[in-house]
Amino acid sequence: MMGWSKEERKKRRPEVITAEIDALYGTDTNDLKMWRRLCSDVNVDPVPQSIPDCKKALKRKFVNLVNLIDHRRNRNVQLIVFPDYHSFRKWTLKKSSRIFPKKAAKAGGFIKALLRDLQLH
Repeated sequence: MMGWSKEERKKRRPEVITAEIDALYGTDTNDLKMWRRLCSDVNVDPVPQSIPDCKKALKRKFVNLVNLIDHRRNRNVQLIVFPDYHSFRKWTLKKSSRIFPKKAAKAGGFIKALLRDLQLH
């Protein structure tokens, strides 16, 4: 992203985040090992033994994708697993750089498992 204008960085950010998640977990959403790795990374305990159970467990976790990537890049960055939707939403909306556009996740996969609607519930 170095050398890009501010507007270009903002425009291409979802693409970069998607590439990072793909590099971390792959693109094969039938790979149980990767689902289990994602569960472990966001502190699901115990780690489920099936993909459907992993997806269910991840729905109960509130983790910001940008924070997860930052944590995976540098373990000194604390991964924040929020206790509830409202604290997750409040923290995420403080900076636009923490927001991943839902429409950019149309491909689904591992990103979709962690995406949350930021509209007030």
